[in-house]
Formats: sequence, structure tokens, C-alpha cells
Amino acid sequence: MKKLTPEIIKYVSTLVSERTGVILGDRQSNMVESRLLRHIRDLGLDSTQDYLSYLEKHREKETQHFLSLLTTHHTFFFREYEHFEHLSSEALPRLVAHLRRIGRKSIRVLSAACSKGHEVYSLAMYLKRHLPPDFSYEVVGGDICEESVDFARNGVYRWDEVKTIPAEFLNGNWIRGTGAISDFAKISESVKQHTKFESMNLIAFGQQKVSEKFDLILCRNVFIYFEREQVKSSVKGLLDRLHSHGELILGVSESLAGLELPLESIGPSVYRPASGEVLSPSRSVTRAAAPPIPSRPIAVSAPTAASPPVSVFAIDDSPTILKLVERLCRENGFQFLGSAPDGQKALQILTGPNAPKPSVITLDLHMPVMDGVDFLKAFDLKNQISVVVVSSVNREDLSLAQEALRLGARDYVEKPAMDRWAETTKELVAKIRAMSRAAQAGQLIQGPTEMDKAFAGSTTNIVRADVSRRWVILTNQENQARAIEFAEKNKSRISGLIILGHTGGSVKGLSCPVMGVPESQRWLETTKAREKCMMVIGDYTEEFRSVLMVSQASRILIEETTRSGIAAKALRELFKARFDMYPLQSFAYEADRRVQADANVAKRAA
Repeated sequence: MKKLTPEIIKYVSTLVSERTGVILGDRQSNMVESRLLRHIRDLGLDSTQDYLSYLEKHREKETQHFLSLLTTHHTFFFREYEHFEHLSSEALPRLVAHLRRIGRKSIRVLSAACSKGHEVYSLAMYLKRHLPPDFSYEVVGGDICEESVDFARNGVYRWDEVKTIPAEFLNGNWIRGTGAISDFAKISESVKQHTKFESMNLIAFGQQKVSEKFDLILCRNVFIYFEREQVKSSVKGLLDRLHSHGELILGVSESLAGLELPLESIGPSVYRPASGEVLSPSRSVTRAAAPPIPSRPIAVSAPTAASPPVSVFAIDDSPTILKLVERLCRENGFQFLGSAPDGQKALQILTGPNAPKPSVITLDLHMPVMDGVDFLKAFDLKNQISVVVVSSVNREDLSLAQEALRLGARDYVEKPAMDRWAETTKELVAKIRAMSRAAQAGQLIQGPTEMDKAFAGSTTNIVRADVSRRWVILTNQENQARAIEFAEKNKSRISGLIILGHTGGSVKGLSCPVMGVPESQRWLETTKAREKCMMVIGDYTEEFRSVLMVSQASRILIEETTRSGIAAKALRELFKARFDMYPLQSFAYEADRRVQADANVAKRAA
């Protein structure tokens, strides 16, 4: 079965929209069809009629599956970290002071539309660290997808997800799995006992009887899929569950402007109930009964003095990464103090006269002249300076990553392909903010975390490019000299050098064929191209496209440059999982490490 009828697509889309509020219209029809077709194939059915018969017999089961299949579950730990900063600087001090006044020492939080539980556990870890020791807390998570609720209740996640959590929240909160689940981590009982999960439908909130109230409600990044009236109805239901002293936090891209709701906006996507308003005639919740709340924040676990601005110095051999870190600082209110292309230059700048005094250093590990580990050995890390490693080396690597953490780096971010940098920016910002606040409070984690120790050396340092294969270098005349130099340094692994506009002739010192486009296309068709990596050196242009299309290589890479980002998006669509971007220096470095590691294994085996 290759296609579904429009009637089935519309039926399923309408069912999901009615149950969840998520609008699945014509723009989403292709997504609905592709996911349903995959589901139908998994069921072993061959025709539309077969599926209709199956649907009639298993309507409720299929409905639940639709909710899981077609609703968005994209989430991660400590998403939109600015809201956690708001908790520390504004919400928690205010709520703690108020709750003490009315004789309570506990705080209750609702995480609505919590998906697979990342937000719930993020909140629980945050409250555990930032609430006064005499306060207890409970975080209730709810989602319409029962499969997601079961997943969240289990509290087990891949280590690849867990290691994106700021180091300040890893210690004491996670346990590594064993045996078949050794690549997973489980939330500790000390955190899990403060959480609860249940099925929850925001669309039905307005018709349900309110049995419990909360001091803080988060409902983030779900209303962007709702229609206006559904948003208004759902928010009224949330406000019925919110204490008059509480706060409602939505996603940073969501707003309730123009909905005429009894709310006061106190910050981007943060709201408080308007004093004295009756929210619903059926429930008549009056908002004026609570004692007055202090207007000025009172510190909970942070210093009372105004926090100094976060200042950042970047060390990386990639000009692109340096520019991206500078932009990250500008967009997040950090002070950018400068950069260096390697550890030696960084030492000269940071120890010389009028040296900048950063509160945070972002540090690459593999760089020419002096790498990140040698920099940490040579630089006197003062207590007020935090280092976060930003590297393509896996965090579990013993000789570089874990050594950097042992030498004083406070946290670690694995560098992604450049066209996915935006995803990692959020992780880096969260870790910088968490480190800065912990440093001000004198609570910085020293050395590798317990989880780093648990996972150290557990995975091989496999980079995105499959460097164990042979490579074909593709370049233009402008970058010919660089390409030849790269090929000379890695001659044992080069299968061929393709130069746009090349008219023939060999290159001294290279045994591999050197050719132009016409010869290369015939050569690629007759060689085992699938066993090779095709690497573009220099800025990608459309001239490279015809060669790449013919290559059928197992991996297609383009060098990370300041102008290659736009091309990367198109190439990712074209080549899917085979495509990646990579800094040339990093690629060569990792290739050398991989070959040496293979040689060591062979030597031990012999």
C-alpha cells in the first residue's frame, strides 16, 4: 500500500484534533499519511480496507496510538533555561517567603503537557537544589498520551539525553543502568519520590472538577498548536488549579495577549492571576483572599548581592565556532571578552598585561599548537573561572574528555554538526548559566560527576565521520593547495583527489589518482564508492553537486566554513544520514586517533 485515501487522513487528523486540540490540517497531511503508512505496515496490513476493518475492531487502542504517533514529543532536559533562571531570581524567593507567612513549607508544581517527563524531572532536580532545606516539594506531570505518561513514570533515559543536563544537577540524581540497559540512566529515588504522573487532557480542563491546586504551573510549547478559543478555555482550566499567589509559565514563543483573561504579565510568557478576579462562575474562585506577597525577591540559595554579568572567553581553532559563541553571548546577555585559536595563544592573552578576566571559558580539545588538555595543565584555573568544554570528542573519552574534567573543566558539551548548532546552543547556554549561578553560591562541582565516572570509557570515540574508511577529496582550484596538503598528511587513507577544472597530471608525493570532473565520474562508477567517504574541502558550491550525486559514498562531508551552513541544510535533505559537516582540523585529528586506536587493538591481539 503506497497511499492512503484523503478520507482516512482527515478522519485521523480530526480525531487527534478533537482529543488534543492539536490542529492537523492540510499542511500536516503528508506527515500524517507517512506516519500512518508506516504504522499500517508494522501491523502487517496490505490495503486500506484491511486497515478500516482493523480500526473498527480496535478503535480505542488505535485512538491512543494516534495520539502518540501524531502529537509532538520533542523535548529535552532543562528546555528554555531562562524559565529556571526566573525561578531562582524571582519566583522561588517570592513563593517561599509567602508560603512561610501562611504556615506552609511545601511547594506544589504542575507540569502540564509534560510529554515523556523531561520537564518534570528537570523541575524536581532544580527544586531539590534551590529550595531551602526545610521545604518539601511535589511535581505533578500530565500528558494526554498514555504511552508518554508511562515512559515518564519509568524515569529511564538514554545517557546521550542525560549528559545534556548541567553538571550541577547530575550528581546524586541519576544512576547508570546495568547489563542490557547499560547505555541508559535512571532517575534516583531521592528525586523520583517527589514526582507523580497522570493522564491529562488540557481541552477537557474547563469541564473537570478541580480537586487540587498548585503554586506554580508550567504549560510550555503546546498552545502554539491550539486554536484561539481552545487556548482560552484551557488557560481558564489551568487558572482554576492555580493558587492566587502562584504563577503560570508558558513557552517563550507563546503569548496570551488579546484573550481577555484575568492575568497579569510579569515577564516573557510568565503570568500571575489578577487580584480579585472570579475565574469561573461554576467554581467561583476568588483571587483576593491570600495575604499580601512581598514585591522584592528574597534570595533562596543564591547570594543576595546583584549577580555580576557572565563574561565569556572562547578558545577554538574553528573561526565559525568562535563567531557562533560570540553571537550566543550577544543574544543571551553575556559579555564576550574575546577568543583565541589555540591553547598557547589563549595563555598569552589570559596571562598577559591587561588580561581579560572571564567568568567562563569555552574550550575546544583538539587544536593545533596546544590542545585543550595541555591548556588546562598550564593555566592556573582560579575558583571564579569556570570552563565548559565544547568538543567533537565524546564525553566518555578517557584520554581527552574525562582528563579535561579531571583537570578542572566544570562541564561538557559535545559539538554537533554545524547545521545543528542551534540545538546545542541551548544546552551550552543552560550550562553556562548553571555554572555561573553555582560559582556565585560557592557550589561548583569539582572534577568529573558521578555519572561521568560511571560512563567513562564506556563508548568508543566514534566521530560523525566514519574515519576508518578510505576518503575521496573533492575541491576546487581555489582550495587546491590545502586539499593537496591534507591528502599528503593522510596519504594512506586517500583513494582519490578530485579538483574542479583539473586538466590532468599527477601530484608529486601522492600515489592516488588526481582527476577532474569527467574522469572522476567514470572512476567513481567503477570503484567501490560505498566503502568511501567523500569530503569537500572549501566552500561548497553547486559545481560539486554532480560529483556527489554520482559518488554513492558511505559518508558525505563538507568542511565547516562560515559560508557552508545554508548548503548544509539542502545537502542534509538530499543525502539524509550520509551527510555531515566537520572542521577539517578536527576531522584529521580524529582520523589519526582512530587509526592509532585500531593499530593498538591489533597490536594487543597479536
